[in-house]
Amino acid sequence: LLLTLHMTFALLVSRVVDLEQQGRDPVQLRQALEALLDRYPLCFGYWKRRAELELAAADEPAAVAVYERAVVPCAYSVEMWTLYCAHAARHWADEPERVRGLFERALQYVGSDYAADGIWDKYIAYESAVAEAAAADMGRVSALYARVLALPLRLHDVYWARFAEFAATRTASELLAAESEAAKHSRTLARANCTQRALLPLC
Repeated sequence: LLLTLHMTFALLVSRVVDLEQQGRDPVQLRQALEALLDRYPLCFGYWKRRAELELAAADEPAAVAVYERAVVPCAYSVEMWTLYCAHAARHWADEPERVRGLFERALQYVGSDYAADGIWDKYIAYESAVAEAAAADMGRVSALYARVLALPLRLHDVYWARFAEFAATRTASELLAAESEAAKHSRTLARANCTQRALLPLC
């Protein structure tokens, strides 16, 4: 059975790769990706390729629809949410609240994952870029550092070092405001985690 599954996966992947290399009809490539994802919906990299196929056709809303489909089976995949949020940061430049909303939605699912540094890095980089472009204070960035430092992530020491460097250039008011904002989000995340645990089936 395992050999059969492996062969099926290999054939589906081979079909996708062949179509990509040959530059064939995007309709055929779309069908090949759909066949693969229908059978193996946790393959986050192929969801990204599926979304990029829509972007190549200048259909960003269709790409978003693909990502929305992807985060159903991949709800607890840090990689999947990171890809989706990267898309949002790149394509929703005029809608910062929409981008933040997606990041916060992602954090409710994977923010406390031990390997969640990818999504936190994207969020911090996004808020830093927005603040710099608007010549605004870094209060949102400070709040993100305060939140991430409250979590037992694998790169906790790295975040602490980054925060120490960052804090050395910030005002006390920015850092104090960030602490209050971080506490609010921590409570929200804790409630979300409790709700998700309650929905898990008993084994």
